[in-house]
Amino acid sequence: MFLFLFISSALATEPVGATLPVNPSVAPGIEVPLPDDPLAEALRRYNEWDNEGALAILEPYLASPQSYKQRTSTRLLLGRVYLELGDYNLASAQFYRVRVGEGGDAKVAAWYEILADLERNRPHAAIRECNEYIERFGEGRRASECMVIIGDAEAARGRLVSARKAYDAYIEAPDHKGHLREEEMALRLALATTRHRPERAIPQLIHLALNHRFAATGAGANAALNRLHADGHSNAVLPTDARSRMALAESLRRSGWADEAWSHFKTLENEADSNPEIAAWIKQSAKRFERSTRHHLPRIKFNIEQYENGNKTGAIAWAIFEGWKQAGRWDKAAEWGRIGLRDHAKKWPWRGRKDDVAHAIMLSGDFASATEAWDSALKAKHGSTRQARFYRSLCAMLAGDLERAHAGFTTLINQGGPLEMASRYWRIRTAEKAGRADTMNDRTRIEIDDTVGWYRLLLKDTTPAGDGWVIRDGTWGGAPSPRLPDRVKVPTSDALQVGTQPHPFTYADPNTALLTPESAANLAGVQWPFVNQVTEPPETVESEVPSVDRTIPSSSIASAHYDPDNALAILRRLGERHHEIWPDLKDAYHLAQAGLVDESGPIVRAAYEEYRKPSAVRDPKRRAAIEALNIPKHQWMSAAIVSGDYYFQTKHLWNMKTEVDPEAFARLQFPIAYGRELWPHCQLWNLDPFLVLSIMRQESIYNPEALSHTGAIGLMQIIKGTGAKLSALLDEPLFSPVTLYNPSVNLRYSVYYLRLLNERFNGNFPMAVASYNGGPHHMSRAHRQTLGKLDLDAFVEMIPREEPRNYVKKVVGYYQRYVELYGPPGASVVLPKRLDTDSPEVVNF
Repeated sequence: MFLFLFISSALATEPVGATLPVNPSVAPGIEVPLPDDPLAEALRRYNEWDNEGALAILEPYLASPQSYKQRTSTRLLLGRVYLELGDYNLASAQFYRVRVGEGGDAKVAAWYEILADLERNRPHAAIRECNEYIERFGEGRRASECMVIIGDAEAARGRLVSARKAYDAYIEAPDHKGHLREEEMALRLALATTRHRPERAIPQLIHLALNHRFAATGAGANAALNRLHADGHSNAVLPTDARSRMALAESLRRSGWADEAWSHFKTLENEADSNPEIAAWIKQSAKRFERSTRHHLPRIKFNIEQYENGNKTGAIAWAIFEGWKQAGRWDKAAEWGRIGLRDHAKKWPWRGRKDDVAHAIMLSGDFASATEAWDSALKAKHGSTRQARFYRSLCAMLAGDLERAHAGFTTLINQGGPLEMASRYWRIRTAEKAGRADTMNDRTRIEIDDTVGWYRLLLKDTTPAGDGWVIRDGTWGGAPSPRLPDRVKVPTSDALQVGTQPHPFTYADPNTALLTPESAANLAGVQWPFVNQVTEPPETVESEVPSVDRTIPSSSIASAHYDPDNALAILRRLGERHHEIWPDLKDAYHLAQAGLVDESGPIVRAAYEEYRKPSAVRDPKRRAAIEALNIPKHQWMSAAIVSGDYYFQTKHLWNMKTEVDPEAFARLQFPIAYGRELWPHCQLWNLDPFLVLSIMRQESIYNPEALSHTGAIGLMQIIKGTGAKLSALLDEPLFSPVTLYNPSVNLRYSVYYLRLLNERFNGNFPMAVASYNGGPHHMSRAHRQTLGKLDLDAFVEMIPREEPRNYVKKVVGYYQRYVELYGPPGASVVLPKRLDTDSPEVVNF
């Protein structure tokens, strides 16, 4: 009956040319029975972004007596489907029914009910529900976010004073001091003010456009001013006086727009002679702008003049040497490195630095001279002697001194250690260059002992063959997803969401996120026979629900190592037995059963972290209760897998081996983490999701709560400034670092950034990977004088810093492992042979 109503509604409302993923397979009046496991089938369709298919199962299933044991889970999944389809009234109703209960699912449902009520233009309800949420569930990220939602809702009602108070309350809360959301709150209020009192908003927007830390803030303020100006507000423009332009240049520099900041600085510098205020600012700011915008030539020239005019100190010579390195002029760096070692070798900072000079000579492309420079560093024991021996051998091979290279690599192989696999690989290449065929032993050892997999992959010379997506070169090679017709949505107010950024805890609509070819199925052309007279109802005919091909593989399938039903039962028992210690754990199994692992995973992860380290628990009674527990690790493991806590799952299983069903075990070690959030972004931005998963594994071990000592956040470890620039490029002005903890936001930003990096290097994905870790300007600087002349394998060995050098090897090795586990038979990663393109205009941060 539902299928009949849906098709009839679509025929009545959809224009000619609207499409469905498949033509309807049954006519009106034909009853479609539920699958054997309705919730599992609905979840499968939901995970494939087939929300309409999930809806066709969930609604009749919820209405049937058959669902009584899974009613809460069904409501949770149905509510999420409604929310993503824009049926906010229906979503709110389902979440309300769950929210009135207890446990983790009630807490999650309460949050989504707030979001649904915001979207259905019920700001007063959202304010009431947020206050209830804060009172009932206390502190936490979403309780904090409720303070922001209250401000948004008050702004939507036109109560700007109340909105300001709500935003100020968030900023002034002691727990929020490090959240860096002052600019975001100011922009929220300014954008809300534009809707009600635009003239009052203009000074606020101008201030934010000229004085900001985050790129998204400046972009959002500028965009709002442009809209107001287009609407006839002639004063909605940035002032052009000297102080305003200096403030803008500082903001551009501070927010990371290096090229734009330098351009503004140079324009002001040209006016310095006629304006004393600008002249003083230029003098004070020159070093800061040159350094932070990566324009080293002025400082290099200044230091050379100092040196040549008699101030021949080792410190100035070192500054010149470092300056040329930063500029990527390795030939000049080599020249000054020789000067420094000749005239200042016995004094700081040149003492013990022959290895630095040798690296500069090597990156200049003069491999014969680099061989001798590394030999000198080796004999002087400057830096790592093994690294010096390796680079001396590599440069000798590239310079054609094959006998010396072969001998050096052999010495390193005999010594063993971390450079053994690299030395075996390069001894093979040296032998091949010399026309020798005695490489089988090295090939065998690499095949067996190369745990990272980089060198094993480099030795593969054949093109993958087979059916399907077998050539994995970092880009998307899967089938396009069909586009669903737009559904009729409940009207909402434009004032509900200030700005254009999706709320940090909502998900993108797949209809707008996937710009892929539409299905050929033409709903308007579907014809059903009819007669203009009363007829007997047709006989009920059973028919299977049309199938949807799976495109996102699963890592947690039933095997000798994992029983999904037993794991769900374990999670349920953990919640029932320990809900007084961990209230959120109660009924978390409902969330896992509904497939909402983005919600159940954090609950289990938080509980296990306290169990593992009770000393971090502040409450002495809770701490004592946790210390008295004895929960076997295998129970935590089962709960982690079924709930989607990929971090604990992988950390516990890493480096373990088994002879029993090893492939299923390996899939648990390399999980498809956050696949539903990841796949659409990869399709949209032309990236292989297995490559992104490999970076996620290296960056955070699939931990959305990860925070590095450098401030990198979330699954893909995005730095605040990078996130703000990506937010600006994606036209999402309301950026705050806390949103990067949300997997959907983190993955959207990181996949988009990786796409830009891959485009910059013309599809050379190992360079994009290295740049993701080390910055594209650093990678560009390193190859500046060998671009197009050096093979990829040699260049990766020469990356100046060890971290990005090892990073790219590990990520590519993980990428190959993912392809082996999940790709079709015969699939393999294919590495580019040489880097020949670098287009910094695509992305340069």
